[in-house]
Amino acid sequence: MKTRDNTIKLSALTSVVIFLIYMAAYYFRQQNNVFSAGFLVLSGLFFYLWFSLRKQVNLLDFKGVFSGVWMVTIGLSQLSLLKYQVNWTFATWLSLSVAHVVFVLANDLSARVFYPVLTAFRRISKSIMRNQQPLVVKEERLFWIAMTASTIGFLSFIANVLIKGYIPFFTIGSSTSAYYDFYTRFQIFYVASLASVGLSYYCIKRLTLSKTKRHLLWMNIIVLNFLLPILLVQRGTFLNTMFIFTAVVYNVFEKRRFKPLVICLTLMVSIYFLGSYLRGFSNTQLAFFFQPKEIEVCPDKTNPDSLKCVDPEDIPLEGKKYVISASVAFLYSYLTVSHDNFNSVVEKTEHYTYGVWQVRPFNVVLRNPQLNEWIEEAEKDSVKLQVLPHLNSFNLITSAYLDFGLFGVIFLMMLWSFLFGMIENYQKSIGGIFSNIALGICLIPIALGFFLPWMSDFVPYLYFGSTFLMFLASSVTFGKNQK
Repeated sequence: MKTRDNTIKLSALTSVVIFLIYMAAYYFRQQNNVFSAGFLVLSGLFFYLWFSLRKQVNLLDFKGVFSGVWMVTIGLSQLSLLKYQVNWTFATWLSLSVAHVVFVLANDLSARVFYPVLTAFRRISKSIMRNQQPLVVKEERLFWIAMTASTIGFLSFIANVLIKGYIPFFTIGSSTSAYYDFYTRFQIFYVASLASVGLSYYCIKRLTLSKTKRHLLWMNIIVLNFLLPILLVQRGTFLNTMFIFTAVVYNVFEKRRFKPLVICLTLMVSIYFLGSYLRGFSNTQLAFFFQPKEIEVCPDKTNPDSLKCVDPEDIPLEGKKYVISASVAFLYSYLTVSHDNFNSVVEKTEHYTYGVWQVRPFNVVLRNPQLNEWIEEAEKDSVKLQVLPHLNSFNLITSAYLDFGLFGVIFLMMLWSFLFGMIENYQKSIGGIFSNIALGICLIPIALGFFLPWMSDFVPYLYFGSTFLMFLASSVTFGKNQK
């Protein structure tokens, strides 16, 4: 009981400290944006290490990853290196800080209630499946499941090529939108198959297989995880798959996990930049898209950190001027623009959409005409809220805010974090290949929460669905009841 009380107190204290850090950063931002940026970046790095190393070393700890990414990207935004960036409102800072606090609290709550919930779930499942054989993964099936899923993905890619008549990698030089126009209905099957890369790696490392089967599985990983995303020039698809792959690799290696993690992250960053290069944008185009601004640094020794070039008597001084390169502006904008767009949403939103964004991913399956109309209207309105028409990235909590304001941010972030935490605790306590894959899927919105409102996108649910189907294929046996 005493340990539980101490855990609650520590969770509450940590949350209060996180909130105060954001409020301090907001105050510092009014005085010195560089100091505010550095303060948040260092805080993000500290909390990543704190959550990842405090109890046991887990470099993919959900609270650690989210805290690090969320704080660091918000901190970088305060540097204001691009022309469209403005000072954020207090309501924006409040929403961002509350989202972080709620994420931490809900994750801690999931750890506290995990075993009671698991026990209740098992009791209910046992009463429902009274005369049925319990669902247990049969590892002898896993190789064939991985091969089937990979084959579906490769055939879907071929079908896309036959329908469109080109491969984006070979046409991007003449048409910069080739990768964007390549989508057909078969793209869904290709994306769904990508969850199998983690299963392929698990089979290689944990199952006793012939050399031929192992080579086939390596081919699956190389083709699905690396070759096809490059041919499709789809950086986002590659990043998503790499999070699934990385989670499986990290958890398959019970010891000496740091080196495999570094290799995975290096591959992730390298191929992402390769995908950016393959899109063929010149420096002139990048400068036009992301608008780096001229920054003048004051030579005044009494206030060397100030970006205002005046002396103590407010007489203008001649400062040093510089502009970040177009490629750096692209990377900087990629990491920060979603937060700037969120600030614009907070400033300009005049009415809420009351759940439209939350049902949006499910309407891919439902295809309800009325929902389609509401979703299209909401998407058109969101374009008007962007800082620039072509910069259409919003952060994780934007859809929640568009639907219900700050209340939506609190409630939905609590729900998402709690469910992610239940998956994380299941993987830690019970394990299994499919919980590892689910862990990797959860890492997508957690690690890339600075870039998209993932829970209003179909992709995570598609990955979860394909993972569940693979689990059923590995465990369900028809025609055999165990009495």
